[in-house]
Amino acid sequence: MALIVTLAWVNALAYVSYHPPLALVQAARGFRAIAVSTSIGGILGIGLVALILEVGTVAWSLAGAAAGEAASLVCICVAAVRILTRRAPATGASGAPCQAVWRPRTREWHL
Repeated sequence: MALIVTLAWVNALAYVSYHPPLALVQAARGFRAIAVSTSIGGILGIGLVALILEVGTVAWSLAGAAAGEAASLVCICVAAVRILTRRAPATGASGAPCQAVWRPRTREWHL
């Protein structure tokens, strides 16, 4: 019983830990990085759970799920660090973004 509770807590800790970097990546519109990280974590988790169920007991299968969540955590954190370390657009003397670097994605409507 202690093994199941411990592995469930490890799984929950890994899952809860990647919410702040996940929010950062979502705010930066890095949805492709989110899709890749959750796919990698899901594939790894399902594969490890299947492997552990073949050779071990059911209680240890939670370790496979925790490993999948940990893989997602690592991928999301890497994406968040890349977002935080990329350069900001160049600014002009007035502090406004240079038109050569920054262009709005939608038209601006003026009255």
